[in-house]
Amino acid sequence: MTTTPDATFENAYLTGQLRPTFPTLFETFGEANERVLSRLPFETDLVYGPHERQRYDLCASVASTQSVVVYLHAGYWQSRDKSQFRFLAERMHAAGLTLALVNYPLCPEVSVSYITQVVQEVIPAIQSRLSHLSQDTPWVLCGHSAGAHLAAEMALSLQHAPSSPNIQGVLGISGVYELSPLVHTSLNVKLKLDEQSAKAASVVRRIQGRLPPAIFATGELETTAFHQQSANIANAWQQAGNQSRHLILPNEDHFSILMRQEITDWLLELSRPI
Repeated sequence: MTTTPDATFENAYLTGQLRPTFPTLFETFGEANERVLSRLPFETDLVYGPHERQRYDLCASVASTQSVVVYLHAGYWQSRDKSQFRFLAERMHAAGLTLALVNYPLCPEVSVSYITQVVQEVIPAIQSRLSHLSQDTPWVLCGHSAGAHLAAEMALSLQHAPSSPNIQGVLGISGVYELSPLVHTSLNVKLKLDEQSAKAASVVRRIQGRLPPAIFATGELETTAFHQQSANIANAWQQAGNQSRHLILPNEDHFSILMRQEITDWLLELSRPI
């Protein structure tokens, strides 16, 4: 593990991603979070495991559900909370999507590999809660930043699960799928990765065939490293015989990308049968 960040990696994965607009943007997120919580049919802090952060929020569509979206939040596996991203439910609910916003334990209390394993437990919990839905109801796994890594890991895990729901697609937003560069950043103070554990946690190295179609998206204003991360996993997805695309949204950064209508449009697209 490193305690002295490399300036190049630090800029690529942390300081180069920061924008002076973030404080105002996060205020906008907060106002929208309060609005949707008061207006939409949210069930909050539903339990999927014994850890205090094994909780999820559910915003179920009142109409016939077009798809179930499982959303894993950003925060480099060490910060943030599902409650900061409830605003995503507004457009999704209007489109007939049922949204589950998932929390998970954080580093340094636990390791990245532990998070990857324990977050899988949310799927049967959501299935039980939505037992009234048909087994043919499509599901889409969606994540942002660290959550995109977890969504990809979940897709791999569910590939072999006998009682897996109908996973129709994966949407990774501004994700990190190769963790080796993070060993050389200040983020590793809490991640506590070494070269071996970082490689083992890098989902891009383990992509297999028979995975659902995927979209990996980045904002135009993000660093080259983030664009490359998404391009690489999209390529690995394709090389394994799966369908995938890397899409770039103009004029968007690491967080403003979440405000775009295209996110909901892509989820609807991925929920449709091939």
